[in-house]
Amino acid sequence: MHLVDSHCHLDNPRFAEDLDAVLARSYAAGVRTILTIGIGEGPAYMANGLALARPATASTPAVYASAGIYPGNAHEATESDYARLEQLVQDPNCIAVGEIGLDYYHRLPSQRASLS
Repeated sequence: MHLVDSHCHLDNPRFAEDLDAVLARSYAAGVRTILTIGIGEGPAYMANGLALARPATASTPAVYASAGIYPGNAHEATESDYARLEQLVQDPNCIAVGEIGLDYYHRLPSQRASLS
């Protein structure tokens, strides 16, 4: 069976030191493709996921990325950030634009106001 992890955050600092081991464990569990979400801690970090993209090997899954600006950080985004986002989505390893809509998990005040 070919499993796909369609939403993970491999750019989380806790994975930095053992990312290869994390990927090897994923592969051993049957995961063959990973989509890492590229939002980082704000618009300046939205390429973090793409920096981790890599082809599959005999013991690790393929890693693809999304790029986006998290809704809670949208107020920080500048026109140059949106231009950078347009560039990032052209990368063949960027297969999605992600974490750009409403986030009901955090229920941000600006989202609550727009839903009333």
